Amino acid sequence: MVIAIAALITIALLIYQIYTASLVMNASRFSIAFRDFLLEVYDKPVLAINDEDFAKIKYLRIERIKSCYHFTYSFEDYNEEEFQSTIKTWTCQEYISNAPCDQAPDFSMLTGLTRIAMDEHM
Repeated sequence: MVIAIAALITIALLIYQIYTASLVMNASRFSIAFRDFLLEVYDKPVLAINDEDFAKIKYLRIERIKSCYHFTYSFEDYNEEEFQSTIKTWTCQEYISNAPCDQAPDFSMLTGLTRIAMDEHM
């Protein structure tokens, strides 16, 4: 009986490991870079970022420079006078492939955006 329960637990853990490994392998490089960008901007875990936080970003530009994603962002509206002095940048340090993104990025959670720009590789 104990051996059967141990075997079931082992099988369940193995299935879980295979499942989570497939999620990681299927995650797009952009999704990982975007998650890391959010972690850097808000300085808290992604699950702790709320709707008010997401609404703060007003301007976002994403480019692929060499083998990295380069994010330029601001919490000020693009047309505001002080906009240029509020621009911040973040560049991922991970290698990305030369292939275009495998799926269109979803920015629907960034409800405060007044302008978004992406290069032709996105």
